[in-house]
Amino acid sequence: MAEQTMEVGSVWLAWLATILLLAIIGYDIRRDPRRLISARNVVLIGMLVWYMVEALQAKPAVFAFGGAAYDYGVLLVVLAAASFLIGYHRSRARWFGRVAQRVAGLQDWTLLCHTLIVGTLLGVIPIVWYGLADPAETWRGLIAGRHGWRGTLSRPILGDFRASVLMLETFLLGVAWIAMLVLGDRRRTRRMGVLAACVLAWYLVRCYGTGTRWLVFVSLLTPAAWLYWRASRSLQRRLVIMALPCALLFYWFSAAMVAGRNEGRLDFSTKPDYVGHEMFRELLFIVDQVPSAHPHAYGRTLLVEAINPIPRFLWEGKPVGFGVEYARWKGESPLHGGPTLSPGIIGEMYVNFGLLGIVFLSGFGGVLCRAWDRIGPRVTESLPVLMFYSIGLGCFLMMGRSMSIHLFYQLFAALICLGIASARQRAVQGELLTFPWRTRATA
Repeated sequence: MAEQTMEVGSVWLAWLATILLLAIIGYDIRRDPRRLISARNVVLIGMLVWYMVEALQAKPAVFAFGGAAYDYGVLLVVLAAASFLIGYHRSRARWFGRVAQRVAGLQDWTLLCHTLIVGTLLGVIPIVWYGLADPAETWRGLIAGRHGWRGTLSRPILGDFRASVLMLETFLLGVAWIAMLVLGDRRRTRRMGVLAACVLAWYLVRCYGTGTRWLVFVSLLTPAAWLYWRASRSLQRRLVIMALPCALLFYWFSAAMVAGRNEGRLDFSTKPDYVGHEMFRELLFIVDQVPSAHPHAYGRTLLVEAINPIPRFLWEGKPVGFGVEYARWKGESPLHGGPTLSPGIIGEMYVNFGLLGIVFLSGFGGVLCRAWDRIGPRVTESLPVLMFYSIGLGCFLMMGRSMSIHLFYQLFAALICLGIASARQRAVQGELLTFPWRTRATA
């Protein structure tokens, strides 16, 4: 009876924290639901999804650490949210203005087509090099989820030269949103329409075939963002309201993917114990283990992410990501076929610098998100910029599971393709391009 009373009291604290976060979001969107589409509110929604949903469910896994630990975990989430909001609302950073101006250049039809072509040519290299050697095995790997990780286009955890070549496919995946712009443009020719449709189809099938939910989410976000930004203001408001049932539908789909992805199928008959949003228990585990059993990382996990783009065949001893180390803490062996595990972004902040890590890294996240929102809908009507901005929002949401630079690889790849296409066009024209940039107001 005493244990049940303790759990009820702790859950009430989680309810208070949830209501507080919802009130903060609600205050911002009270006049216009479309303001929900912002990095500020996406991150706050992420805290609800990744942490508070599990806290409210009051599963035995979270109370295994005790009621005091549960309460402390809720307070850490509130601390992270408060630090994030302070950093966001006090920031004057404008870090992405030049990037947005470059992306706005995609309103030029020729540059848009050339960027798609560059991404396609780079991205098909590994498909032609490795995939066409065994087309049947390649196709099985595409649709078999994690059961097909040993397929012709699969990458091992510890990369080699082959894995580096396979990474070139990121360029093809990275220009999927550009393919969506081409498909939706009335100026498209038949050839460009077919190319764009093939790129987008490959992107959707490839993301589904990985069995990775964040890739599936971002792939669905691409056409959804195009439809949203092309809609009228009244329809945009209705679409925002529809976001909740769509989120629940995706959660149902995610659970089926988790339950059956090792067999290469969707399993709607089984409810998995661990879907992937359960970052609250990971936070409690980390607080229990650090620094008593494992020392603070003092920024090491952040450094590992910063050097992640360096190919391993050029640096054989490159450190592995924290997801591998964290899995070892729980007795898994990722380098020998076991899974990597996500610590949750708040837990990873705590691993690095403890409470100060949560305060300062969350504050920095607020500054970063405010800078991102300054290229959003309150600043521009450029459809390419709004598409680029939307994909970034999806990446910010998925960062709730861990600080992973690979989430942004597709955006980086798109910018590289745009840079190559722009350089070629400048060389042909012999002069610098001027990019259209429509401004509404300063965010």
